[in-house]
Amino acid sequence: MEQENEAPMLADTFAIVEVKSAIQGIGKAMPQLFQYTRGVYNEQYDRRFVWGMAVGGKKVQAVFFGPDYALASDTICVDDASGRAKLVKLLVDWSFCESHRLGYDLAITHNKRLRYYEINVGGEDAKPGHGATIEPDIFIKYAWPEATKDANVDYRDEGRHLQKITRTIDTEPNLDGKCPRYQSGSRVMINRRVGNEGIKAVEDTSRSILSDGICQQLDGDQDFVNGLRVHKVICMKGVGKPPKELENVFEVSCVMEDAMECHWEIYQRCKILHRDISINNILFSGSGSKIKGTLIDFDHAICEDDKDAVRHFERTGTLPFMSVNNLEGGKLEHSLLDDWESLIYILCWVGTYDWKKKDEPEDKNKNKGKKR
Repeated sequence: MEQENEAPMLADTFAIVEVKSAIQGIGKAMPQLFQYTRGVYNEQYDRRFVWGMAVGGKKVQAVFFGPDYALASDTICVDDASGRAKLVKLLVDWSFCESHRLGYDLAITHNKRLRYYEINVGGEDAKPGHGATIEPDIFIKYAWPEATKDANVDYRDEGRHLQKITRTIDTEPNLDGKCPRYQSGSRVMINRRVGNEGIKAVEDTSRSILSDGICQQLDGDQDFVNGLRVHKVICMKGVGKPPKELENVFEVSCVMEDAMECHWEIYQRCKILHRDISINNILFSGSGSKIKGTLIDFDHAICEDDKDAVRHFERTGTLPFMSVNNLEGGKLEHSLLDDWESLIYILCWVGTYDWKKKDEPEDKNKNKGKKR
């Protein structure tokens, strides 16, 4: 496959098939399936999961690439009648099943002619999947975080945290642009056939996908898929650039100050502890004296008012920026100090190499005396 044609082909692909002539080649086909699947996700924003198939001689394996795992079937031998029947059934199911069972997200519509995606999300007072009015300059987060089956006790639900943050700080003009603001979004529901109950709306989760009839044909060991991941789409204000786009020390210091001011204000006013301060969770907008930093990604956050939220013995965060206590799995619960310790590691990271450093010697004083 030529490199220049790879993207257009992957943009229209619903499943990846890698074929090797020798039986031993099935092991070599697997890494290529993973590589091409990443390309499918990169080109198709409306994919929930991707199907793949590795063929080596007379042996075949079907592969399901889920939200955070890959599940392969037992080897299907097509040189006997039972193996051929199993393969034919799988191919027929792929050919005639609904789009959502092929891995497509029905809440996302791709207009290929005009080249844009339309995303249908729910609001705080709307059912998931129903339309909601979205303001300009918003960020749409499409994620499969770990969660509880019961949404009422999902203490790490980012949408829940963002709604509380928005209600609390919405009247604070000094925090405008520094704190994320909830717009809309929730857990995603999908219409599917459930046994003899007919078509009904169910939550789109890792378990509901695996319980589908096609996935059950894989015969692979599904017991290793621990925990539950829930499909969520959340719209928020908080659009910006990553810290690596910062151009000088002045901008670095301003952005980091704003991000931690956001962290402090949210903790003081909402009792929400972020617990994942990292270089990937800080954005900035503007430049020079008008630059602003903001803290995003509250997937691992907890509210201290939720007494049943897990705190002890839970290691959360991004590895290079985790506090020593968190990294070593200490018995002390994650606290405000752990998040501030993470900031020190971010400053070391950014100050070492992760920003543009455009200041030349003659420009050293260009930000001197600037006020915000």
